[in-house]
Amino acid sequence: MKTEQFAQWLKETKKYKKNVIQSRVSNCHRVEKYYADLDAHYRKDGGRHLSTSFSYSTRDEREKRLTLHVVPINGNLRTGTATLKQAIKLYIQFKRQASIS
Repeated sequence: MKTEQFAQWLKETKKYKKNVIQSRVSNCHRVEKYYADLDAHYRKDGGRHLSTSFSYSTRDEREKRLTLHVVPINGNLRTGTATLKQAIKLYIQFKRQASIS
């Protein structure tokens, strides 16, 4: 993961505040702990498969289904999964816009 470049992109492009940037970077590092380098996932398929693994609907929640991903969530599975998926999507967007492989 291109941590510094991603953080700078979040600051300049998304105009996020420091605490939000730190959270998104931390979320991405957390995903990498279980799924390896986000850059490798981006090179493989643009991060689509990884992003799909972080889908968890209200119906999934209602039916108490397990998540498709293996990252442990302490708290609400749906909102925790959505938070991680949003961070992944931001990283993918960063990679596309920055044209960094």
